[in-house]
Amino acid sequence: EYFTLAAVLIALSTLVWQTRESAKQARLQNFATYTGRYQDIMLHLPMSIESPTFQLDKLDEEQRETTMRWLRAYFDLCSEEHYLFERKMLEKDVWDMWKSGMAQSMGKPAFKATWDALEGQGYYSEKFVNDVKALRRSPDALGS
Repeated sequence: EYFTLAAVLIALSTLVWQTRESAKQARLQNFATYTGRYQDIMLHLPMSIESPTFQLDKLDEEQRETTMRWLRAYFDLCSEEHYLFERKMLEKDVWDMWKSGMAQSMGKPAFKATWDALEGQGYYSEKFVNDVKALRRSPDALGS
């Protein structure tokens, strides 16, 4: 009887450990996927986009459209991260890191201009739009 109980306890302990490890692996895979998508977006943007003097309207039409398309992809990714955090599917430390990056990006002219163009199109959830507005007023505000 003790042997059976011990075997059941070992089996349950193993199951709990495997479940935790699987969840950890899933979070790591999710993080890697989003990081890869972010890196891909950044690699497709002009190098000078980080400059405070960068101006979208100084690009030729094709470059401007391409840049805005990739910036839209960035905001789509931000919206997805926001969605996951709001549903408790993203850890707070990961969200805080992402939110900090958004605050930095929103301080750059190209990101501001693109967001201003996208904001009123109804593409993003009202909650995300309102939280980005709050972020622009106070970088600590978004999804705290």
